[in-house]
Amino acid sequence: MNSEEAIIRSSGENVIEWIKEYRNDWIQRLSDTSLLKEYLLTEFQMEEISAIKLEFIKRALTELSSASVDLSHYAALILETRKKGSLSISNSTEQFFRKDIERTIKNYL
Repeated sequence: MNSEEAIIRSSGENVIEWIKEYRNDWIQRLSDTSLLKEYLLTEFQMEEISAIKLEFIKRALTELSSASVDLSHYAALILETRKKGSLSISNSTEQFFRKDIERTIKNYL
């Protein structure tokens, strides 16, 4: 997935909502089987994966999308955003989202 450059200006509580929304956008993209396979190949070097595992991963990602944001995982990003009053999405900030999703996927690999 390509990172998009965006600047988010928001107040404290909106930061957490925005993080969840951005994370869920990633999850929504990965609900497409071909994009999920591409992601698994790129991030985990998995050329072949069973249909059953794919369904388990999709289900786990769906559950993650309904879960609240892990405040300890995103703490640095939340603090930085509140301090600056804005959030710039770059490769470094995108790593927070990648790690959150990777942690969920690794349970099924």
